[in-house]
Amino acid sequence: MLESLRNSTETLIVAVTGGFLEVREGNHVAIFAETAEYAHEIDVERARLAAERAKSQLQGGTATLSPDELNKAEAALSRALLRIKIAETGWRKQPARSPHNQN
Repeated sequence: MLESLRNSTETLIVAVTGGFLEVREGNHVAIFAETAEYAHEIDVERARLAAERAKSQLQGGTATLSPDELNKAEAALSRALLRIKIAETGWRKQPARSPHNQN
């Protein structure tokens, strides 16, 4: 899951897996997740290696994997691809201007 957290000057992109995000009163955000990483903290090379390992395991033949191993490999691939996408998208974006505030 890709989440963006916005303060008054920037939007921070966060990769969140295995949990949920709660927006509270006053624009406070709580993340309850297995993992949550700001885009600028993601080690892209490590994520690429994890993706390659998972792809290799899945290409090795899903018939040889137990259902649990298959689920783990698919989840690992999904996490790695998400981390790569978020890291390469850019980790800081200026907040969008409100159509009501065109100054």
